Amino acid sequence: MARQHRISPDEVRLVFARYAAHRDHQKSGGALALPQWFRFYRMEKSSEGAQAGPAPQGCSIDSDAVNNACIERPSEFLQVLQAYAAQAA
Repeated sequence: MARQHRISPDEVRLVFARYAAHRDHQKSGGALALPQWFRFYRMEKSSEGAQAGPAPQGCSIDSDAVNNACIERPSEFLQVLQAYAAQAA
């Protein structure tokens, strides 16, 4: 499903792993539902990108290059993330 939306499956797996870590850490019942957690995650991710500054000239390696769809197309990304979460359950 990720590829149909032009979203990297690696990015989906990475973001879901972070959500799963949040959920596991909050085992006592305080975990956020995926849509609410994603809204917070997206704001944090967007903020980090704004603070990082431009990439070095001529450098083709960007450690976070795969993690752009969650910011650029959040509604599509959330749809794919929810489908991935359903499969992982």
